[in-house]
Amino acid sequence: MPRKIKDAKLESRTARAKLAVAKQAYTGPTLARGLKLNYRRCVGAGRWIVRASDGHGKEWVSSFADADDVAEPNGADVLDFWQACDRAKQLARGDGASAEAKPLSVAAALDLYARDLATRGAGVANVRMVRRYVGGAFAAKPIGMLSPLDLRNWRDSLAERGMTAATINRIANGLRASLNLAASLDPRIGNHQAIRTGLKRLPGSNKARKVVLPDDDVRKIVEAAYGLDRAFGLVVEVMAQTAARISQIARLRVADLQADRAVLLVPTSFKGREKARQHTAVPIGAGLAALLGAAAAGRGDDDYLLLRSDGAPWKTNAKRDYALFQTVVARAGLDPKKITGYALRHSAITRSLLRGVPVAVVARLADTSVRMIELHYGAYIQDYADAVARRGLIEIAAPAAGNVVALAAKRN
Repeated sequence: MPRKIKDAKLESRTARAKLAVAKQAYTGPTLARGLKLNYRRCVGAGRWIVRASDGHGKEWVSSFADADDVAEPNGADVLDFWQACDRAKQLARGDGASAEAKPLSVAAALDLYARDLATRGAGVANVRMVRRYVGGAFAAKPIGMLSPLDLRNWRDSLAERGMTAATINRIANGLRASLNLAASLDPRIGNHQAIRTGLKRLPGSNKARKVVLPDDDVRKIVEAAYGLDRAFGLVVEVMAQTAARISQIARLRVADLQADRAVLLVPTSFKGREKARQHTAVPIGAGLAALLGAAAAGRGDDDYLLLRSDGAPWKTNAKRDYALFQTVVARAGLDPKKITGYALRHSAITRSLLRGVPVAVVARLADTSVRMIELHYGAYIQDYADAVARRGLIEIAAPAAGNVVALAAKRN
């Protein structure tokens, strides 16, 4: 705990010079309820430290400037006692006393980002995922006082939970987006580089488990889904034919089905950078188009296309959908520990590549980028490229042995 000393011993550099150099900070004056100015005595210039309560039994502590022990105060990174008091108040409470002036905390940034996503009609699931791992003093800390070490320690704590690099990056992306949005709205937040450095992506996150199924196994899964639940069978067949994510399929409307053309207008996902809401025309088999048309008969254009057996919209529920799909895989005689719903997406993309569909077209239909296709499916692209390249080769018969004439070696 910080050592207790009288306020007067911090007011001047002469008084502070008499303090012992120590790793622990000295407790300074109480500037407001739940707000203290502390001081750490160092060999050179000491450091001013703000210690503030979040109002919920937690505290955040941050060093914010050098004391004027050596250099003259400049009002920026070297402050005298009175300047440090003002800066600590500003950091903890803002320029004014109103709630609006209070600097945004990490928790407030998540709330702000969630409202922004909801306003734009985007998914808020990623924010909910981040909130599970943001709490205590870290959640209460003002964004402008986050250091690269604060953020790196938080990111590394996720690894200590046993998470994969891909999962850590996905959670960190949600936090980064929240902090960046807050920084764009509050000019007091200037530590953009700290956010970039502290939440730098972990390498190796693209090594996703990609199970590519033979066509026969895909058919078994679709048949098993229909056998278990006809409504779910339609969802699974749409997944198998379109490579769409279940979150996209659940948002399909009746108007998105063009049965006469055997086309589905699949809504774009919420993944990636902010983008305009749009649909991609994805071809489907005539048989599936007929089944979907029958399921949509008599309903309005704005109704959900795919409904559960009880007639409710097929809103995604990760745990329920995962368990249902694993049951289907087991009924198909396959391994539910290895095969997830994404295996249908991987298989559809791979099937298209191996059958010669251009990479750009596959990327557009699957609602991803050419870069991601090349990154995850490069081996299949290379197989196809080799096969195409071989069409241009010329076969030349080897000359008969009797027609080969050996050339004499040239002598100097």
